[in-house]
Amino acid sequence: RYWEATAQTQFMFSKWCDAFMQVNTFITTSVEAHLANGARDKAAFLAAYRRNILHWMSMLSALAVDRLIRGDIGRQQHVKNWRDRVV
Repeated sequence: RYWEATAQTQFMFSKWCDAFMQVNTFITTSVEAHLANGARDKAAFLAAYRRNILHWMSMLSALAVDRLIRGDIGRQQHVKNWRDRVV
């Protein structure tokens, strides 16, 4: 059960990474276009937005790993009989 959750979490990370890379590419292209047109304020806004997205995607990953480590393992430690721990 734990290893299945680990594999699914890794799969989830890959999907989140794919999503971030697509958004990052779109924002980078938009920033370059705005800079070429002289719209520095829009480019700065998009750069800040990209940093925020990176932050929140990193938080998603950290919370997923924390849940995997503390959630299931913590619950298993409260079970008294080993037989009850095995699914």
